[in-house]
Amino acid sequence: MDYVIDNPEGPHPEFDPSEPLRGYRVIKYADQFSLDFLAGCVAKISDAFEGLNLKLIPAKYIPRRRRARIWLPQIAEPGEKLLRCIKLHNKIIPAIDEWEFIKV
Repeated sequence: MDYVIDNPEGPHPEFDPSEPLRGYRVIKYADQFSLDFLAGCVAKISDAFEGLNLKLIPAKYIPRRRRARIWLPQIAEPGEKLLRCIKLHNKIIPAIDEWEFIKV
């Protein structure tokens, strides 16, 4: 706000509203000036608070949630019992204890 008031003739940064994407805030900017302005603001905010580590990254580098997909034949008891069985038979798979059903 201070920048806009102190520079009434512009240029002024332009952004589209932010939206969440996989737990990150995506902010669309109009031009290089807007990106540089945003980067400066994020650096100031991050430096102002001890332990805060904010940084800008392109949306294409937002990490994807790891997901495994398996197809099983029709069984009588899908659900937690099946998941427990899969975990017991596949202990060598890293982080298998974190697996959960998204859709049955």
